[in-house]
Amino acid sequence: MNRHVDEIAARLSLRQPQRRSLEILAEITDRLPLDKGMDLTTALEAARDAFPDFSGFDSRDFPSFCFALATGVGKTRLMGAFVAYLHRVHGVRNFLILAPGLTVYEKLITDFTPGTAKYVLKGIHEFAVLPPMLVTGEILKGLLRAEIPSFRYGSIFSTSTNSRARVCRIFAKSLAKAISRYCRGSAISCCSWMSRIVTGQSSAPAL
Repeated sequence: MNRHVDEIAARLSLRQPQRRSLEILAEITDRLPLDKGMDLTTALEAARDAFPDFSGFDSRDFPSFCFALATGVGKTRLMGAFVAYLHRVHGVRNFLILAPGLTVYEKLITDFTPGTAKYVLKGIHEFAVLPPMLVTGEILKGLLRAEIPSFRYGSIFSTSTNSRARVCRIFAKSLAKAISRYCRGSAISCCSWMSRIVTGQSSAPAL
């Protein structure tokens, strides 16, 4: 039993599929050091040792996992649980969240904003006094300091010729490439919302 999983699951009232996903994350991060320069072969062997059916990292050059949950189970709350666990147990301080469209993007901003009805980190004592700084693409236009940057997927891969959209696209692509380089051979990319992180590919191995 993992007491951190137990506490976070209780605090966030996780459903069984959400709790199981958090348990899987805990098992993975217990086996894989969250360090740069991680050997992908070793990482893959460790992942398959825990989950023999795991197929691989989808041709990415850093560990990447996709958590597939049914519609309506609560992927946003699961994101909050992942953030809470990785911060508490492994000291992770920076998280990138990409949304597939404007509707989901706006919902994510609301759900990660303290004081809102469905705030996903409510009850997590580490964030009670000093909640994470939520920095959106709009804020980043004038501020390059981020804790949890959140972008619409379309703002990165848009083909619009509008000058404002073009500036946002160029900036977002540059950031995405920088994140990809930083993640290379190191930190695990935990994707519970979508699999097209940075590379724009449409599939990822599921656990």
